[in-house]
Amino acid sequence: MSALAKIILAHRYLYFVLTEPVISDAEYDQLEKSLSSEKRESLGVGSSLESSYSDEIKALAASIQKRR
Repeated sequence: MSALAKIILAHRYLYFVLTEPVISDAEYDQLEKSLSSEKRESLGVGSSLESSYSDEIKALAASIQKRR
């Protein structure tokens, strides 16, 4: 999985699970557009289930939060 895909998943975790987004919808849309459509489809849709996200993604989300 690419670094960009992990960042997108971390932002999904912040938005859907923690309900604490740190970027705007427009900024998130720009991230999504940066991925090719094939890679974007492989990420699926966001989930509100914490178990849907790996520990790596959760840790990345925590580091993103700290930077904001």
